[in-house]
Amino acid sequence: CLRERISAAMEASDYIPKLMEIYRQCEANKNCVPLKQLYGIVKNLFIINKYSLLEIMLQEDVIWDVIGCLENDPSAVSPRKHREFLRRFARFRGVIPSKNNTDLIKQIHQTYRVQYILDVILPPS
Repeated sequence: CLRERISAAMEASDYIPKLMEIYRQCEANKNCVPLKQLYGIVKNLFIINKYSLLEIMLQEDVIWDVIGCLENDPSAVSPRKHREFLRRFARFRGVIPSKNNTDLIKQIHQTYRVQYILDVILPPS
């Protein structure tokens, strides 16, 4: 399957971390055109829906750059502020205290970010 070969090539070549490095350079230099192109690339990585690629994109050290890429939707007049919203306004309020289970809390945060990406940033058309 072509999808399998593409995702295997991306994994083998560390494509996503390299792509995020390009994103950080473009964002630092405020290069609008490449940022809008990166939006399309990252959106298509989600559309591929390959677990191994999603696992890389959702790692703690990568997810914020992925969300940053998705802030530059070419159809939007100005960049969105998804990272700012998630960092400043989205707060975790646990019903049951779970201070000793940091892995569980990390998983909850990751799940929330994935759900935010799917429901808010990339809603079904």
